[in-house]
Amino acid sequence: MNRNWDIKGEGLKKISEGLKTVTSLQKINLNFSGCRNLTNEGLEQMGEHLKKLPSLNHLNLYFDYCPNLTDASLNSLSESLESFPSLIHVGLGFASCVKITEEGLKNLSEDLKACPSLSFIKINLCG
Repeated sequence: MNRNWDIKGEGLKKISEGLKTVTSLQKINLNFSGCRNLTNEGLEQMGEHLKKLPSLNHLNLYFDYCPNLTDASLNSLSESLESFPSLIHVGLGFASCVKITEEGLKNLSEDLKACPSLSFIKINLCG
């Protein structure tokens, strides 16, 4: 069954606020694919809340087919990566997010360099 959940920035904010309270959290797997109403603001807030999870070592976030997301969304997430020195696994999905450009990917590439323990990267941009 194909569903298009109506999660917006406020819903994402509530989820990320809940995550920041579990400071011992080591793995996050969230899939917001098809949530067409998500905005940059929601992801910017998530990036800020993720910084408060020092034990995080696996991060999987999928935003495929979220057409309102731009480089600003990707940048706020990628900037939070430097807060995780023990991060070993990153999976990001932005397939069919047509407003994400090469500039956003370049910034992501630079921010990933701040993760010395990283041994797995999966980034999906096509779809």
